[in-house]
Amino acid sequence: CHGTIAEQKDEAFYDDRSDASDDEEKGKIKFPTRLYGREKELDSLKKLYAALLAGEVDDRDDKVLKSQIVFLSGYSGVGKSTLIKEFVKQLRGSKNRPNKTNHDNNESPIFYGAGKYSEQNSASSPFFAIIEVLETLANELSEANDSSDTATEQREKVRESIRQSDLIGPGKEGDLILRATFPVLTPLLDSCVAVVANDKGANEDLTVHPTMSAIKECTLQLLCAICRALDNPLIIFLDDLQWADEASMDMLNVLLTSSELKNLMFICAYRSNEVDVEHSFCKLMDNVAKGDESVEKMELFSLSPTSITSFIADSVKKEEDTEMKELSSAVYQTTMGNIFFTKQALEELVRKNILFYDMMCFEWRWVVTKVELANNMSADVVESVLGKIRDLPEEIQELLSLMAYIPNALDVSTLKALMCRDGASYEERQVLDLLQQSSDEGMLLLVSPNWIFAHDRIRQASLKFASEKSGSEETLLHISSVLLAEGSDREWCQYVAVDILNSLPFEKTDCNELVKLNLKVSHLARNSGALGKENALVHKGLERLKAAGMTWTKDYYELTRQLYDALLVSEYSSGAYDAARVAIDEVVQNAKTPDEKLIAYTHRVMCLMSETSEYGRGAEEGLEILSKYGFDIPQSPTKTVMAKEEMKYKLALRNRSISCLTTLPIQDDSLLALCQQINICAMYSGKLDVMKLLNWKIIQYVLKQGSISSNLAPILGSFSLMYVKLDDVKRSNEFATTAQALNPRIRDDKSNYVQSVMVVCYAMCLLQPFRSLTDPFLQSYKDCKLMGEVE
Repeated sequence: CHGTIAEQKDEAFYDDRSDASDDEEKGKIKFPTRLYGREKELDSLKKLYAALLAGEVDDRDDKVLKSQIVFLSGYSGVGKSTLIKEFVKQLRGSKNRPNKTNHDNNESPIFYGAGKYSEQNSASSPFFAIIEVLETLANELSEANDSSDTATEQREKVRESIRQSDLIGPGKEGDLILRATFPVLTPLLDSCVAVVANDKGANEDLTVHPTMSAIKECTLQLLCAICRALDNPLIIFLDDLQWADEASMDMLNVLLTSSELKNLMFICAYRSNEVDVEHSFCKLMDNVAKGDESVEKMELFSLSPTSITSFIADSVKKEEDTEMKELSSAVYQTTMGNIFFTKQALEELVRKNILFYDMMCFEWRWVVTKVELANNMSADVVESVLGKIRDLPEEIQELLSLMAYIPNALDVSTLKALMCRDGASYEERQVLDLLQQSSDEGMLLLVSPNWIFAHDRIRQASLKFASEKSGSEETLLHISSVLLAEGSDREWCQYVAVDILNSLPFEKTDCNELVKLNLKVSHLARNSGALGKENALVHKGLERLKAAGMTWTKDYYELTRQLYDALLVSEYSSGAYDAARVAIDEVVQNAKTPDEKLIAYTHRVMCLMSETSEYGRGAEEGLEILSKYGFDIPQSPTKTVMAKEEMKYKLALRNRSISCLTTLPIQDDSLLALCQQINICAMYSGKLDVMKLLNWKIIQYVLKQGSISSNLAPILGSFSLMYVKLDDVKRSNEFATTAQALNPRIRDDKSNYVQSVMVVCYAMCLLQPFRSLTDPFLQSYKDCKLMGEVE
């Protein structure tokens, strides 16, 4: 008979430790939840928050703190997110917080929103982690989870603050922009509308086409409204910002440098070993540090051997004796104090039965040397987690494999749809059961109502496990079909689905459908300000068509043209003028009709202006292009030509004022877009006679067409300036007034609206007393601010 020889305890000791009801759990190591070795950092965060709450003065510039920004750095698994969770937990649990106005106990709730980027989602939907923050805040501020009087009062103050906003209040344009861009805000925005029923329908007839500038301004004003209403500073935590997408970086640059945003603690965490001086987030930090905001930088290092020893001793419920230190020393030598790696190493020792729970003595034991301990721990944390996954039940392996391909948090209903394949059928209750088991194993976390991986290394290990299985391509096709089925009200599903499909071999996908999906999602990306993502998707679509040999073929002609039009616009917008010209030449050479070449021709002129400021050459080439469309305008018009064209212009007007144009319907017209760019070239190159002729030709054209486009307003504004230069005050005023009357009708077209507003405002200043222009100027200022054109 073999037994275990150990120091014998008294009978009561064993009776207390031998409860048979948890025998099944005794072989599983359970880690303590308290924080180890972070007392200094925790204290620093508390002091920063207290200073912000009390309205203390920043020692560096003697200014009252408006907001507090913390850049938190450290390696993966070092415990950044755990530190912040403990910080918020302790703040919320403290009853001795100072009040803004006095030092009595402050029982007002502390609101907190967190979001996390991952390596996968940085290439998927824009604003990924910011959306997670907004979703958390929307739910906390609209639902009465805390029914205390102070919490209810705070929520109502926030709702009232939003209602009072001229930009994002119920029925305002900003309200619609936020709903369109961030559907997760709907519960909060709806709760603001509830008490003003008459405003409920105010936004039903309005449509918006959000621009990046408008999205940034509306998000800023929303956070300002929330923070302004709260008694305690709002806390926002964004993790793994080294993987943030382009649109998020653009948004953060506005939020972190704004002087309007007060009563906020913004914590930005990133991996210091993955951010160099050329990284966009490093440049963002430098830009933020230049401002007046209070900025604190904190770096987390791995835990000390003493802290790791304490953690392991608490995990195995032993004293910190010589034997215990031998185990902790072996673990520390492998993990170098990384707390996440330490947990995985201990679990690996348990799986290999090196570290085991002795059922005879009711305690954790190990009977090997320090060297043997070290040899049984993987040097790679992903490999360690992978070993754990291989020992899990098949259903949990399937669940983790499916989740690994999707960067977003997932709800039970979506996971149910993913699990139901190859004849398998699941109820939501069964899926929830699997999720709970995965959580018990430390693989997943519940961030109600969604489930996420407990750490990105677990996702990496799950993805590696999934890729080793046969049939991974069929799995990806299944995932994409589920996401597309759910993508009608969740844009991120379409982003992830198109990325998955683009990663598959050509023969596994439907070329036509995938190219259309790339084009569709590229439009979503452009509207969200993610120009890099838009460009990548358009290139992917063209890559598929070229591989199939279908570009410009009969069945794919229209799709090819749309892709090249999207590409040349994308390349131009990103400043890649050479690449834009290649796409322009492709369209000009292959498009069948003159109308189908208009976008390419327009951007050819725009490239000349933007890259080299060759306005004279732009005007010359533009006039040559216009001749293809019946606009015969000589490069140097004679007096005879001018007289004839002026007569035709007057006959077309039939003694009517230019203001008659304001009654015409608005329709898209690419020819007027081209005329607008040529007009700009003529104006900046001083070709006033060419401008005059173009003016007369355009007005004849729109009167004949019986419709105008949004391009007409800025064109008329520039003609107003032309007549100022020609000392024709009457005509200048007529054109400026007409353009001003058109402006409210073209607000959806940001570029033309802003250009028209600015030109008209300048012309009106030259023509009329300033006092009479105060109201229209103020409205124009608000509109331009919404569109990001003024600060």
